[in-house]
Amino acid sequence: MQMSVSATTNTTNSSTSSSSSSSSTGSTGMDRDAFLKLLVTQLQNQDPTKPLDDTAFVSQLAQYSSLEQMTNMSEGLTTLSQMQLTNQALSLVGRTVELNNASGGANITGKVESIKFESGVPVLVVGGKEYQLADVLSVKE
Repeated sequence: MQMSVSATTNTTNSSTSSSSSSSSTGSTGMDRDAFLKLLVTQLQNQDPTKPLDDTAFVSQLAQYSSLEQMTNMSEGLTTLSQMQLTNQALSLVGRTVELNNASGGANITGKVESIKFESGVPVLVVGGKEYQLADVLSVKE
């Protein structure tokens, strides 16, 4: 019986190290729910005669806190980026812009009539046609 508990603990510990190293290499990594499940499983299956080392436990909690903060910061930056694109598009309504012609002809010049959103991304309407914000080469007015 002692053998199986020890084997479970070793398996959990090796999973923790491989997950930590995979997230530092830029692969998919571990989300916070998986991290918590792993931590709870580790605590449930630890050897009662050898409880989890305080230093390791504090280290894992610090990793969880860091993961939570990075997730929140990433979500905040995504929202900020989306708001910035929206503001840029809104500032062009009623102004004359020069646009890159994707079909290879001469650049297109026209007044931005309106903007619309496709999958949360602002799209400019010029001359009844839709253009990406990245297609704007210059603003005339």
